[in-house]
Amino acid sequence: MQTMAEKKNEEGFAPEGSSDTGNNAQDRSSLMKIIGKAIGLDITTIAIPVTYNEPTSFIQRMMEFLQYWNLLDKADRVSKDNPDLAMLYVTAFAISNFAPTERTTKPFNPLLGETFEYIDPSGAKSVVEQVSHHPPIGATHFENDHFVIEQFHHVKTKFLGNSLEINPTGKTLVRLKSTGTEYFFDGVWTTVHNLIIGKMWVDHYGDSVITEKGSKRRVELKFKPCGWFSKGWHEVEGTLYADDNSPQYHVAGLWNQNFYATLLSGKKSGKSVAKMMKKHAAKEKKASKKAEKDLKKSHNKLDATPNQNDEEDSDEDEDEINFEEGKPALLWQHNVKDSMVEPYKKWGLSEFTVELLKITDEMKQKLPKSDSRFRPDRLALEALDTDAAAKEKNTLEEEQRERRRQREAKSLAHQAKFFTKSTLDWNDEEHWRFINENSYWDQREKGFGLNSDYDNLERQAPSSDKKQDEKKDEKKEEKKKK
Repeated sequence: MQTMAEKKNEEGFAPEGSSDTGNNAQDRSSLMKIIGKAIGLDITTIAIPVTYNEPTSFIQRMMEFLQYWNLLDKADRVSKDNPDLAMLYVTAFAISNFAPTERTTKPFNPLLGETFEYIDPSGAKSVVEQVSHHPPIGATHFENDHFVIEQFHHVKTKFLGNSLEINPTGKTLVRLKSTGTEYFFDGVWTTVHNLIIGKMWVDHYGDSVITEKGSKRRVELKFKPCGWFSKGWHEVEGTLYADDNSPQYHVAGLWNQNFYATLLSGKKSGKSVAKMMKKHAAKEKKASKKAEKDLKKSHNKLDATPNQNDEEDSDEDEDEINFEEGKPALLWQHNVKDSMVEPYKKWGLSEFTVELLKITDEMKQKLPKSDSRFRPDRLALEALDTDAAAKEKNTLEEEQRERRRQREAKSLAHQAKFFTKSTLDWNDEEHWRFINENSYWDQREKGFGLNSDYDNLERQAPSSDKKQDEKKDEKKEEKKKK
C-alpha cells in the first residue's frame, strides 16, 4: 500500500517552500534513460552525468554537516554542572546536521582513499576519508579543545521511479573532553522526491535516540514525514529523559531552521508546546527578513562562519539557559547564508561550503594529493567547464577501476590510511576510529609519502581471501608435523 508521500511524489507534488536549485525538470528528463531500469535497486554505483553535480565531493559535504560544532563547545562547558543541558546542546547539534541537506544538487561520489581536511581559525580540525567503496563508507574525525566527533556515513538507496529512498546506517559518536561523557546517535530515513519530474525536495522522517553512554539519560526524537499541504514537513520533536528515567524537557523544532527545549511542568502537552515553538519561529523569521535582504545585496565575502560569531567567545554563564516552565527556549538557529557570488549561487552553495572549496599555497604544499580540493573533475566543474569535468571524472573512475584490478590480481585488500575499522565497546556495533599513532596530522608535518595518493599497492594488506588461504596452509603444515 502506498503512503501519501509516495502518491504525491508520483504526481510531481512539491510542498510549499521547496526549492530546486540547479536541477530543473527539463535538465532531469534525460536522467530516466540512465536509471529508469533500476527501479527497486541501489543506484549508488550508477554513474550520473556531471550536469547533475555541484563542485563538491560527498566527503566535503560530510564536513558541512558538522558546521554547528559550537553547540558542542557549549555542551562541554556546562557538562559538569548541568548534564541535562549538555544533552540538549548535543541533541541540537544532531538536528543541525540536517540543515544543509535541502540542497538537491549532487556532490561527486568520493574515490576510494579520497581525503579532506578542514582547519578552523579557532583551532578545530577535521579529517575525512573514504574508507570503503563497496559499500561506500566515509569516516570523519573532528576535534578541538572541547570535543571529539567520530562519524561515519554509509547509506543504502532504493530508486522508486520518481523518488530515491535512503536508509542511513552510519553512526556518530561525540565525546566531551571536560567530563569524558560520550553520546551516540544515528540517522533517520530520507526520501528525495521528484527525482525525474517536478521540483526536487527532501524529506527526513523516522525515530532517532540520542544516548548517553553509561546513563539512562537520552533524548527520543521523532522526525515527522511531510503530509498533505506540507503538514509536518521539517518538524522534529521529542523528549529528554534524565538519568532517573523521568521526562524533563520537551524538544521541538524544524530541522532546517531551529530547535527549542521546554521545561516540562506537570502534564504540559507536547502539542501546545509545539504551537508555542512555531509562534516563536514565525516571529524570528519575520525579524530576520530585512537582514537577509541586506546580506544578499552586499555580495560580501564570508565574514562569519557558524563558529566565528558572537557565540564563539561565550563563557559558561552565557551558555546556561534559565528555563521557564512551558516556555520554549532557543537552542539552535540556522544562520548560515547561501552564497550570493557566482558561480556558487548557481548550485545554491552556502558561504561556509564555498570556504571549504578554497585552496591556499600552504594547502598545495602540505595536503595529500588525495584531498577533495584537488580533484580535476571538481575543479573543472567549478570553472563551469562541464565537458572537461566529464572527461576528468571518467579518467578518475577508470584509474580507480585499474587500481582495483591490480589489487585483485595480487590478492590485496584496500587498507584505509587514517582510520581503522573497529567496534563500539558498549554494544559491539561497527565503528571507524581515527588512527592516533603516526596520525594524519603527524604525517602532514613530515610528509605523507605513500599515503599521499588515493591507493598505493605497496602499502596494502593481504585480502581476507588470501589470509584465509594462508591460515589453511598453516593448519595443513601443523597436521603434517603431528
